[in-house]
Order: sequence, then structure tokens, then C-alpha cells
Amino acid sequence: MSGWLVFIFILLVFINEVLYIRCGVHHCILARCQETKVSGTEALCILLRRLAYPNRYVDMMVMFGRSRCELCKIFLTMINFMKHNWVHLIKDLTNPYLTMEKLKLFSDAIFRNGSPYQNCFGFLDGTVRPTCRSTNNQKEFYNGHKRTHAIKFQSIVLPDGIVACMHGPIKGRRHDAFILDQSKIVEQMEARYYDEEGNPFYLYGDPAYPLRRHPMVPFKGHHLNDSKQLCNSRMSKVRECVEWGFRKIINIFSFLDYKKNLKLEQQPVADFYKVAVFLTNCHTCYYGCQTSDYFNLSPPTIEQYLGINN
Repeated sequence: MSGWLVFIFILLVFINEVLYIRCGVHHCILARCQETKVSGTEALCILLRRLAYPNRYVDMMVMFGRSRCELCKIFLTMINFMKHNWVHLIKDLTNPYLTMEKLKLFSDAIFRNGSPYQNCFGFLDGTVRPTCRSTNNQKEFYNGHKRTHAIKFQSIVLPDGIVACMHGPIKGRRHDAFILDQSKIVEQMEARYYDEEGNPFYLYGDPAYPLRRHPMVPFKGHHLNDSKQLCNSRMSKVRECVEWGFRKIINIFSFLDYKKNLKLEQQPVADFYKVAVFLTNCHTCYYGCQTSDYFNLSPPTIEQYLGINN
């Protein structure tokens, strides 16, 4: 069985057990537009098939027995459904799942794996998502570093594999420091992220970010002493999990890596990526990931992540 079929089966189990049955909308009609009717299960399959691999609606017509127009309506309806009901879980750091006990658990796991810092609970990084060149404002979306037109997101990856926060989209030309300021993550952490002794919990980012009390960055300069170089080296090793998280999203939802079909002026491209991140987190809740294995932490259960009581 191909990889995308396996993932459809996994998410069907998730959607039936959690989203629909427990929220009272099992077998609901998600899309009603010009006589188009579809069950929740079929709509989910269409969403996943579209995101799983670069494909055209005409390629999906035989599989689902629907016209291109219907498939497009259903796919966009599901994107909106996920966006308005679940994507808020990756909007900021206010998810009830992120308790002080969890932050302490995360910081201890990172420290055990070689970090010289004791209160670092996660990793901060920006990701560039290439898109098709737009007709208007091309300079605004052009990223000189990657040499492509793109939108950017700022993500916080936890050692249990969950992408806890994703801010964006931001125009591709913007610097990571600008995105950090726009996200207000620093203000959120300054308000409540402290241990029992009053010491701050903090995130670790790459050298592109400014040094502040809560976001920590590597030591900068060309003539660092041995202790600073060792510290940078050890943090670089544990911080690699950020890239594992980004890679998992694209590996599962390869459609998002085909920039020729990601047209900002015609599609809600940013919503595609946010929904994919949320679904990837759900996949991690069930089956873990490379990051959770590396730090020897169990991801949250799907109930814990979604805030649903058993």
C-alpha cells in the first residue's frame, strides 16, 4: 500500500474517533454548494489525497467519481473547516497542553541530550515556503537568501515532536527578526514562562534572531574562546530537530513542495500549510517522530493535544 493511502487510513481513524464522534458531527455534510453534498469521511479523503502529492483534480476524478469543480469545492471547504476549528492550536503558546510541568519536562530532556542550558524548552526557527511567482508585488515576496518567491513562517518545535506555534504568513523578503517581533512570542513568554524559582524558560534560535531574555541565540563573532565554541556546537546538535520537523511536514504532504501550483493570488496557500502542520501534529500524537525518539519523550495523546476530555 502506498504511503498516502496508509496516512489516509490513519487520519480516518483519527477523524472518526475524535473530531466527529466526540464533537457530535459524525456523518455530517461538510459541503453544500450548488447541490454538492459530501460526507465527512469522503471530504477528509479528498483533502488528504490533494495534499499528499502534487496532482491535478482531473487525476482525482476517477478515484472519487466527482467532477473537477466538485473536488475543488470540497477541498477548499475542508481547508476552511480545519482552519476555523483546529488551526488555532498552533497560533500561539496559549495551548492548555503547554503546562509548566511540560515545560520543565522538555527543558530536562534537552539538557540530558547535551544542552548546556537548563531551562531551554524548545527551538525557534523560520521556514521559507517557495511559491509560484506572483503577478503583483514580486519584490515583496522574493527571498534573496533562497533565491525564490516565497512566504515565511516562524515555528516553535518542542522535543516531543509537536510544532507548538506557527506564525505567518509573512512576505518572503522579511527577516526572521522581523517575524519574531510581529509574532509577539517574546511578550507572551515574558508574561508567564518562569520556573518555580523565577528563572525564565526560553527558546533557542539561530544567529538570525536577536539575543533577549527568553529567546537565546548562539554566541556570535569570529574569535570565540573554546568554551563558547563548545556551547554553540552542543546547542547546534540538539537544535537540529527543528529541521526534522519541517522535513516531516513536507514528506507527508508533498503537494506543499510543488511551488508551481502554489499560486498566492488564486489559492489560500498559507492555509494549506497551516492545516498540514496541524495534521502532522496529529500524526505525531499517534505515531511519534524522529524528534520524540531522539529526546526519548512520548508525544501527547490526541485528547491531550486537542483539549478533549475522555
